[in-house]
Amino acid sequence: MMISGYKIDKTCDTLAEAQTYRDLERGGAALDHTEGAIYTARVKKRESKTYTFTDAIKDYRKKSEQKKGHAQESANLNLLARLPIATKPLYMIHKADLLGMFSDIRSGKFRKVRENTKKTKLIKHTSEATARRYANLARHIFEVAVKDWCKLDRNPFEELGKDDKPKDGKPRDRRFKGDEYARLKKALEGDALVALILFVETAMRRSELLSLDWSNVKFKGTLGSARLLKTKNGEERTVPLSSVAVTALKTLTRGIKGKVFKLTPAALNHKWRAARKAIGSPDLRVHDLRHEATSRLFEDKGFNVVEASAVTGHKSLQMLKRYANLNTDLLAKKLG
Repeated sequence: MMISGYKIDKTCDTLAEAQTYRDLERGGAALDHTEGAIYTARVKKRESKTYTFTDAIKDYRKKSEQKKGHAQESANLNLLARLPIATKPLYMIHKADLLGMFSDIRSGKFRKVRENTKKTKLIKHTSEATARRYANLARHIFEVAVKDWCKLDRNPFEELGKDDKPKDGKPRDRRFKGDEYARLKKALEGDALVALILFVETAMRRSELLSLDWSNVKFKGTLGSARLLKTKNGEERTVPLSSVAVTALKTLTRGIKGKVFKLTPAALNHKWRAARKAIGSPDLRVHDLRHEATSRLFEDKGFNVVEASAVTGHKSLQMLKRYANLNTDLLAKKLG
C-alpha cells in the first residue's frame, strides 16, 4: 500500500481490520483537513458496525466504577450483559429490540440465582419498578454512547412511546404492623440490633449508616449528632441523634476513629432475613425502615417539611411525600 509516496506493509486478520488500518494511515498522512476528516469518519463508521451493546456495557462499566454506588450498578450491568440484545450491534438496535429487552427483563429468566441443591427455585418475574430501573440504566448507556462516545447518531429510546416503557409501579408504603418492631428487637442482637434502632430513629439509608465513622459521631449529654459524608445525592448532612439512638450507640465499643458498624451490607442482609423470618414478616425490607422513620418524624416528633427533609436528606417535596406514609387514624384524630 502506498501512502504519500511511501510503501507500507502490514498483515491484518480480516479485511475490515485492513481497511481500518488503511484509512487511519491515510487520514494521518493527509495534508488537507477535510480529506483527513473523511478518512476518520470512515473508520468511525466501520467501528460502529461491529460495536455491540456488550461493548457499550464494558465501556460504561469503566465510567461507573468512579461512582459511589458502583457496586449495585455493576450488578445491574451484569444482568443487561446477559440479555440477548447485548450481542447486537448498537446501530441496529431499534424500538422492537428495546421492547424485547423489557420483556426479557420482566421474565426474570436472566437473573442470577444461587444454586440450591436441596430444592428447585421457581423463577420469579421482575417487578415493573425494577424493570424500569434496568430500562433507565440502558437508556443512559445509549445516551452516553451518543453524546460522549459518538458511537450513535440517535438514542433508540427516542423511538419509544409513553406507554412502551416499564411503569414506575406502586410506591412501597410498608410500615410496622402491630408489635413487629418490638419482636424484631428481640430477634436481633449486637451491631444488627443497634442498626435497627438507628434506622428507625434517624431515617438513614443503609449505605449511609454502614459508612458512618466514629470521628463524625458527637455526643452531648443524652443527645448527639452524626455527620454523613457519603450520601446518595452527594451532599453531606448532619443528622440529629435522639436519646434512644445515643443509648443504642453507646452499647457499641467506640474508637477515636473507624467505622461505627463492623457489618458489611451482605452480613446485615443475612441477619435481617433471618430476623424477619423468625417473626413471620417475610415482606419487610430494610429500606422500609426509612419509610417508617420518615413517617414518625411527622407523627411522633411533629416536624415540619423543612425539618424532616433536613434529617432525611430528601431534595424534593415529592420524594419526601413518597416516604411519609402517615397513619390515617392519627390524621383523623387531628380533624376531630
